[in-house]
Amino acid sequence: MGLTPSTLTVTSDYAYVSRRWVQPKVTSARAGAFTVHVDGKRVGVVPALGALSIEVEPGMHTLRVGLRWFRSRPVELMAPADDLRFTATIPQSLASFLRLAFKPRSAIVLRRVQRI
Repeated sequence: MGLTPSTLTVTSDYAYVSRRWVQPKVTSARAGAFTVHVDGKRVGVVPALGALSIEVEPGMHTLRVGLRWFRSRPVELMAPADDLRFTATIPQSLASFLRLAFKPRSAIVLRRVQRI
């Protein structure tokens, strides 16, 4: 009996506000949508304040999200053993602003969501 795929869910807590007259598509980076990468491959887009769920095969995987040239640090996860729910955001703080300016490859915060 083979192992079944696990569901990986990434939720955006990034409340992006477009200041353009013409609203971009919700899946556009101009609208604050994060791209989701598993094992270095783009697997989908998380709209601002939205969610994305995908199936991943059992085993070790690397998760990373991005928005334009900004990235999260890579997160290692094990499917199906790990809880595969994560939240991505860009915090509104001085430290976050400094990361956006000087360390864009770690500006997005990707956190594991613990089950209650």
